[in-house]
Amino acid sequence: MLRESPGLESLSLNQIGPVSIESQTSWRGGNDTILCLPSLRRLTIETNDPPVNFFECFAFPNLTRLTLCIVYQESPTHGEEVVQDLLRPSPATGRSVLSGLQSLRIAGVCCNDRATVAGVYATLTNLQTLSLDFETRGMVLSRGWYDVLTTQWESIANANEEPLLPQLQALKLIGLSGKDMRHLIEVRAATRRPVRQVYVYEENDLAQEDKSWIKHNVDTFEYFDSIMMWAEDHFTFVN
Repeated sequence: MLRESPGLESLSLNQIGPVSIESQTSWRGGNDTILCLPSLRRLTIETNDPPVNFFECFAFPNLTRLTLCIVYQESPTHGEEVVQDLLRPSPATGRSVLSGLQSLRIAGVCCNDRATVAGVYATLTNLQTLSLDFETRGMVLSRGWYDVLTTQWESIANANEEPLLPQLQALKLIGLSGKDMRHLIEVRAATRRPVRQVYVYEENDLAQEDKSWIKHNVDTFEYFDSIMMWAEDHFTFVN
């Protein structure tokens, strides 16, 4: 079906599990083991089983939005394998699927290797919106996704160096404390590339002091509900 949909722009996959290149060859035909979807812009993957090797089997040269949610992982190493798969250059395009992303949402991706997480962020040079979901429906995102950013941003504070995620404009945050949110916003501002928009999940219980501080340090601060959690088009930039 996908092979017959070269004009597909949006794709949502549920419970896909690990993918084997060998297992797909028969329905792709001959030696053409990589399926390229040149028109795809938005990809959502939500699964209980980490999609190991998925990005080896497909090429998305024009992907701009990726949502990756792993509801449950039997082994933390599975999350690291998925992240390494994301980083690996596609044989079809010669670059990682991450390199063209403007929006990324990650939930439940457990990767305790800080160097690998840093590699992901270093590849996301065009990213404008980052959604970090630390605790939705049993999806636990490893703390490294937060710590790698704050550590690097703090290390270059007030220096003439480029931060990780140099084009970042907006943050969508789920499951972080008000203290952590403030720290994230503050250290980013110290790099002279502040985030301008912050969206927080409505079930996050923020103290009034934290809400007031965030409102006064960004251009836009809003809560979003479970419906808008998946609606990327709801979040727009203030240029």
